[in-house]
Amino acid sequence: MLDNLPEDIISSIIHLLTQKDQATCVRVSRHWHNIFQSSLYSTIQLKNERTGNLFLKSGVMDISSTSASDFRYLVRSMTLRWAIGQKVYPWRLLLRSFPFLEDLSVSSMLWNNLVKENGALPNLTRLATNCKYTPIDLSDVYAKNLTHFSAMRFQKRLLCSLIIKMPMLKDLTIQVIQHTPDEGSPSLEFQDIDNIHGSCKHIQTIHLRNLTLAGNALIEQSQATTVRYFKLKNVKVTEPEWIVYFIKKYPRLLKISIQVIRAPWDDQFNPRMVYRYEDALGEIKSGFIWSDLEILSLSNITDNKAYFSTLRLVKLLAPSYNLKQLEIYGSRVKPFSVDLNINWALKNFSGLRVLKLNRINVIYTSNASFVNSCLTHLELDINQCSDELLKLVNDICPQAHHIMLM
Repeated sequence: MLDNLPEDIISSIIHLLTQKDQATCVRVSRHWHNIFQSSLYSTIQLKNERTGNLFLKSGVMDISSTSASDFRYLVRSMTLRWAIGQKVYPWRLLLRSFPFLEDLSVSSMLWNNLVKENGALPNLTRLATNCKYTPIDLSDVYAKNLTHFSAMRFQKRLLCSLIIKMPMLKDLTIQVIQHTPDEGSPSLEFQDIDNIHGSCKHIQTIHLRNLTLAGNALIEQSQATTVRYFKLKNVKVTEPEWIVYFIKKYPRLLKISIQVIRAPWDDQFNPRMVYRYEDALGEIKSGFIWSDLEILSLSNITDNKAYFSTLRLVKLLAPSYNLKQLEIYGSRVKPFSVDLNINWALKNFSGLRVLKLNRINVIYTSNASFVNSCLTHLELDINQCSDELLKLVNDICPQAHHIMLM
């Protein structure tokens, strides 16, 4: 029966099956084996030393073995969550055994050998690594083809020297800058971000997680118009000018996610800073910046009276027909310290499809003279919900079919 089905339908059926079911189908017949093996063997995940050693000793990566050749050529993604010792299996053969590998996630203990194997992994485009234990120096052979790079626990100097070797990079994730005595505090500076964009002209996505942003945020920087998604998560910023830097740096964003910004300063700012901030906000309001924004997610907002409140950005973006998803999460320490009028939000963001409000104070009026026909998904804090509020939502959002009380 499968012989008569188009390839796209067969592919859809395969993706609905579990890995265990696919393994069963592979053993039915030779024909079914050819159909299901490409999906079953495309990804390898070895998450502990026991399964990893069994896999390495099984002989499936023996280059001289003809029975394993088909299997090796099907693997496109590999995840190794433990350090391979040289006595267990030569790392050189592991690289050369999967010539079509495109996505590799490894621990840092493997890197000394990866650098030496310039002829291996010619199709590698995605690389994720944890550099907690061993410093690495990625060769140009790998770096020039990478489009996705995730770096964790790197030394800042080494990290920057690696990234500038990646001219085709599109997706960059940086987590936890490793501390070194000669570099001072383990932080990423705004000048480092500028240098990265100077070498990588095609970056579209930037994730910065669990690190400190420091340095002069008021440097004269060029705009990175290719970046469409920007995310900060659990980031400590040492300068209040950080928001001005990112507003000016990324004018063509489609998605912004800011979660848990830890700021050590108070609300006292110098006049020059206030002027630059107002100038940046004026560009947002006039539509020169973030006019294409579709998704805005703000988390851990604690004070809507602060001069540099991220909630103020929401009000400046209205009215916006492009914004399709708005998420606002207040602080767990001070819940409901931020007020948002749900009538105002639904009226000004007329194209909004998803609205998530949690741990903030939802304000509303029972009488509404407008209808938001786009909203389909609504999440509200259960402490803020009432029959009157739900009735209001049903009246002004007739298409809302997914209402979740958190």
